[in-house]
Amino acid sequence: MDFQLVKLINTLNISNFRELVCSYNKEKYNTKLVRIIDGPYDGGNDIEIIVNGDDIKRNLQVTVQKIGYESKLEEDIQKAKANVDQYNYLRNLDFYISQSLSKEKRNKLETEAERKHGIVLKIIDATIIANDSKEFTTLRHEIYKHHGITKDNINGPVSKQDKIVFDILTLNKNTIGIRKNLIYSFIFSFLYTNPESSLEDIILSINSKFKEPFDKHFLYNELNQLKSKRQIKSNAQKKYFLSPSKYKEINALYGKIELEEKLLNDEINKFISDNSIECKPSDLLSKIHKIYAENYNIDVEEIKNTSNSFSSSLKKSFNDLKTFFARCGINKDDTGNLAKKLIYLCSSKEYLLKIATTNLFTNLYNSDKLEAYISNRKIKILLDTQILIRLLCIYYKPNHDFEEHEFKAINAFRKCVNTFSEKIIVQTSSDYINEVVGHISEALNLERFLNLPYLQDFGVSKNVYFNTYLNFKKQLLIEDDVTLREFIFDVLDIDEEAEFTYDQFHQQCFSQLKYYFEIENIEIINHPNYDNYDLGRNIYEKVLKGKNRTTRAKINDLKTALYLSDKSKHIDPSDQLNEPTLITWDSSFYGVRNAFKRKSQLNSFWYIYSPYKFIDRISVSNFKVEPNCISHNIVALAESNFNYTTNNKSFF
Repeated sequence: MDFQLVKLINTLNISNFRELVCSYNKEKYNTKLVRIIDGPYDGGNDIEIIVNGDDIKRNLQVTVQKIGYESKLEEDIQKAKANVDQYNYLRNLDFYISQSLSKEKRNKLETEAERKHGIVLKIIDATIIANDSKEFTTLRHEIYKHHGITKDNINGPVSKQDKIVFDILTLNKNTIGIRKNLIYSFIFSFLYTNPESSLEDIILSINSKFKEPFDKHFLYNELNQLKSKRQIKSNAQKKYFLSPSKYKEINALYGKIELEEKLLNDEINKFISDNSIECKPSDLLSKIHKIYAENYNIDVEEIKNTSNSFSSSLKKSFNDLKTFFARCGINKDDTGNLAKKLIYLCSSKEYLLKIATTNLFTNLYNSDKLEAYISNRKIKILLDTQILIRLLCIYYKPNHDFEEHEFKAINAFRKCVNTFSEKIIVQTSSDYINEVVGHISEALNLERFLNLPYLQDFGVSKNVYFNTYLNFKKQLLIEDDVTLREFIFDVLDIDEEAEFTYDQFHQQCFSQLKYYFEIENIEIINHPNYDNYDLGRNIYEKVLKGKNRTTRAKINDLKTALYLSDKSKHIDPSDQLNEPTLITWDSSFYGVRNAFKRKSQLNSFWYIYSPYKFIDRISVSNFKVEPNCISHNIVALAESNFNYTTNNKSFF
């Protein structure tokens, strides 16, 4: 359910709500002739519907009342009966209310209307209209229009306050951790009941829990992560199952949950018996769960509104319980004390709060503005030298299963970028391409060592291309007689017979690399002369004091930091600052960024991610779990795994 839309409907005035009901019926009956007729000669109806030239003679009533709507409904039923008797209207009543009623309440009122008055009552409340807006898309725009929310409000620039909230929800380390652990929990839960499941079975199950499906490669990598932690295993048939220790852990956890639920059931039974309440234990338990869930259904707007607090939520719970007890035959004067006693009893049940707060977290992701922000935001990333070096090898052998961790990361990163290509702007600098050229030249200089009988005693070289050449020969991916020079020229697609001076070779290399990267939609930037260069250099040198780097590498990294910190370079078409991201394994950039932030001229924020961390964030950025999939078992699994994998005391 779209809770944000429901709340917008709840606050419509009577005039706007009638217009919305007209639009609803135009969509429902596929007619343009729906009009408001509320007046002295309307036969008691608020709206008239003409289909193919004829009034379909349905009784329709509209209200925005929060209190006393049942009295109005009773009056409207009497009007409907009169229309049936006098004007041959259909024996029905469509009752539109801008508030949200429980399913139980709707069923009760509809049953009473038919049983007592012979009228087929259908109540269409805010929840039903919001759900139907998925099919009748014009309704959503009509609701927005009545609240002064235009398409530009949703799809256009967001406020600074909204942007902070959205970035926390999509990019913050802790929210990423919670989301990933919820995904892991669904995987564990599925494998607990479905051992030896295929990748396809797992993907089908997991994606059924989310409104936006996850990419197959992302889930495959997450399964491999769980395998590396020895939490799941797979057999020769590529069927996945829980490790014995994980199965034992989950079995014990589920046993604890079952006991907690039994204890609560026992206490609710005793509470009902001690207070002579005429209701089924399951009805009261259902009410408790519903109250906890509903009172934690806040949205992005409410996060920013400091007037919302737990006290107002508690007040709503209190009033809901009083109403419930009154319907169960409890004297109205006693309902308040009884509600207090039950709230006190439930307050000690931690798992009720955990389920509710997990629903709160997942419901925040059902915001239309957040969805539009994620869809419209272009993520600008800049690749450093070490990323480019390995990308070149992957371009050369795109289908090869590289064994090295860094290559696996880059391969996964490239697939991720291709999957989300519409959302990502990829950049690098001409300076970093020149560093790749230097790395290639170093590899060629190492060729003379290949014939040494004690080459193996040197261990692994720091040069990626030299190591890749040796690995490819070992794996028979290139012929045994292919020289290192021939291999590199083949990678670069340069004529092996050509003769170059050093400068000519450097220029040819640069041109070929630039060509390859541009084919991969990587934008090449050329650094200008930065006004804050001297200030940045002083800060950079202090941070990197004692680090063993070439002068050229230091200058290139300094320019990168200045570029990322220059707000004027990162303003998007809507005139909003779009903080860029550096993709690197070089942890020294964290120190540089933090030092820059202390200077007003350089304090524009930028993100720093390794390839795998970037994949984590982009893959779960459009995270929309179905709230009804959040069970006590899932919450317990998520908390157990989250606390195990982080330094936080609690998932909550």
